[in-house]
Amino acid sequence: MLRPDVFAANSLMWAGQTRSGDVIRGAYAEAASAPVHEADIAAVAVAALTEDGHAGQAYRPTGPQSLSHADQAAILGRALGRPIRYVELPAETVRQAMSAHVPGPILDNILTTWAASVDRTAPTTTDIEKVTGRPARSYHDWVLHHATAF
Repeated sequence: MLRPDVFAANSLMWAGQTRSGDVIRGAYAEAASAPVHEADIAAVAVAALTEDGHAGQAYRPTGPQSLSHADQAAILGRALGRPIRYVELPAETVRQAMSAHVPGPILDNILTTWAASVDRTAPTTTDIEKVTGRPARSYHDWVLHHATAF
């Protein structure tokens, strides 16, 4: 069973904002997660499905470090060669903006999870390295691989 942390690819929701300016607006600037590269999730899944010893195991692939939304924006800016900052908006403002595209129960879960992770360190695991033999890719690596989207 795989239970990955937040996908680094979720940052693509900011692409429109970064293409039109240097500010990302969203809720909970200090909400922390350990964003995981989708290629790492896939590598763990392939190993778990094709190699012996994984039956009945549960893996929680995470990125290698806890990052807030503000941290992610700064890393994105460094990769793009310009400062990007995260400006916190009230959760209700973000809820209204996202409700046209995200079903209510999912949106409730996202905002509740972000609120609960403010000013905390997101847990990280070594599951990617244990299963694949190599460390998890960093968020910075993910951004470099997807910079053209931003």
